[in-house]
Amino acid sequence: MKNIQAISLDLDDTLWSISPVILRAEEKIQQDLVSEYSRINSNAFSNVCKEAIEEIRQRHPEVNHDLTEIRRLSFEVILKKYDYDPTESTI
Repeated sequence: MKNIQAISLDLDDTLWSISPVILRAEEKIQQDLVSEYSRINSNAFSNVCKEAIEEIRQRHPEVNHDLTEIRRLSFEVILKKYDYDPTESTI
């Protein structure tokens, strides 16, 4: 293990299909948000999430390469939309 110089992850389906993993992760995030923040409409969550991500991509093009930051900022947008304090975002 001491000789490992780099680790590469396959996120473009060349070695295995990543889509099912991403979908399960998104479902889990949705479940956690809906259970933690009861005003979030679970039926509309998918569209709200897509809209929040698009808003972040447009407002903050400097983070378009950083999916973690896009997701974090989109959670803040979602919390604001449902009248929660965006600083409560811990996901």
